[in-house]
Amino acid sequence: MRRLRPVVGKLRHKRLANLIGCCCEGDERLLVAENMPSDTLAKLLFHWEKQTIEWLLRLRGAFYIAEVLDYSNTEGLPPYRDLNAYKALFDEDGGPRLSCFSPYHAYRPSEYLENENSPGSLISGTFVRSSSNHQR
Repeated sequence: MRRLRPVVGKLRHKRLANLIGCCCEGDERLLVAENMPSDTLAKLLFHWEKQTIEWLLRLRGAFYIAEVLDYSNTEGLPPYRDLNAYKALFDEDGGPRLSCFSPYHAYRPSEYLENENSPGSLISGTFVRSSSNHQR
């Protein structure tokens, strides 16, 4: 996580879910990101109960995610790895944003205070540097 912090901390784009802070205390590791109250693309696509996600929202999400990936390439950032529907988040206005790290279990503030298990070991980096023999 210490290697992830400087890279993720420098990322700023209107379509990224920004990292607000981090805490490394003892064995506990915690990344704090902007709250995205409208869930993930995965939940909207695969876990819908009443109605599927509208096509306009799907296309807008794909366009904005492509915009963030283009930003990461043009700014010389490490390549984005492991793109999936759980990393596409929606803000309060329904605008799609891409998470710059992968929370395997995300907590809302009230849920974190109620949970005894620390999610710190469940964070993995998304922007990573590959070794020279794996670069294209």
